[in-house]
Amino acid sequence: MLLNNRHGSVDSDAYRYGFNGMERDDEVKGEGNSYTTFFRKFDSRLGRTFSLDPVMRSEMSMYGMMSNNPIVKIDPLGDDDYFSIRGAYLGSDDKKSKLIKIVCEGEEISFYNSIILGVESISNNSNLLTDYNFNTFENQNMLLTIANYYSGKLNVHEVNSVKENIKLNGKRKSIMTTRNKKEIFISLDNKGNISPAIGHIGNMKSTIVHEDGHIRDKDERTDLDHTERYLEQIDHETFDEISQDYKETLFSHSTDYLNKYLRNNELNSFDNQSFSSRIDNVKNRVNDFNLRSVFTGFQLNFDEENLRVSYEQIYVAPPIDIGK
Repeated sequence: MLLNNRHGSVDSDAYRYGFNGMERDDEVKGEGNSYTTFFRKFDSRLGRTFSLDPVMRSEMSMYGMMSNNPIVKIDPLGDDDYFSIRGAYLGSDDKKSKLIKIVCEGEEISFYNSIILGVESISNNSNLLTDYNFNTFENQNMLLTIANYYSGKLNVHEVNSVKENIKLNGKRKSIMTTRNKKEIFISLDNKGNISPAIGHIGNMKSTIVHEDGHIRDKDERTDLDHTERYLEQIDHETFDEISQDYKETLFSHSTDYLNKYLRNNELNSFDNQSFSSRIDNVKNRVNDFNLRSVFTGFQLNFDEENLRVSYEQIYVAPPIDIGK
């Protein structure tokens, strides 16, 4: 199938490209009926591929592609996720930055004879999610729609609202937080900006996993319990997607909570047995984290004499390629 203004002066038999620059394979299912798009075959008559989408969406067919609208949508294999100004997912590109981007409203996105050129066209007409101010209702709604695109893919509790200037324990501003173990909020600073951390796809997803854990764990009471959420993040499949800075933040916060647990003012009223129990709990939790250090690149250290937990980055040897 030819697209307007795509074929120049060549006739239909000589023109090899169609939907979003995909190369057609006339020998597979006849003229104009099959196209190669990266590693999948696309049937233009059905609007379906011949294999499963590696990133399946619950609301669409597993064999679907480009939302069944290949004229205006792209779906290459990539890492930067693109959304409309209203928060609707548009597709991904082949970059490795794993950033969330918004396609500018009113911009015309043009595709020529290759998917790569189409992606470059979108990239040049988009902004980072973190470039936006979220003091307006429209932008807050966009932010929630994007966050819940990821919560839906993760099959976890949805993000409910956006709140300004939320602080964690009266000090550090949080990225997201929960209220009464029922609702998840995205936190804004006093200027209406989100944390730069969740402009990254993996960080956004991992943070949602963390907050979902607070809602699920109705028995969570202490700072020690809170560190369970960080262990869940480490064990979750999204851990491999998060940025290095975010990994370090995860261990830094875990250390803070363990130290708070040790130095809680209530310790003064505990007997020796209770205090000893707290030390044992911290030792066990430090071991829980360090069992995972071989692939996280960080470990916790417990100074029992001074009752202090710290973290450090460690060297992790790269995997051995047994094929060499």
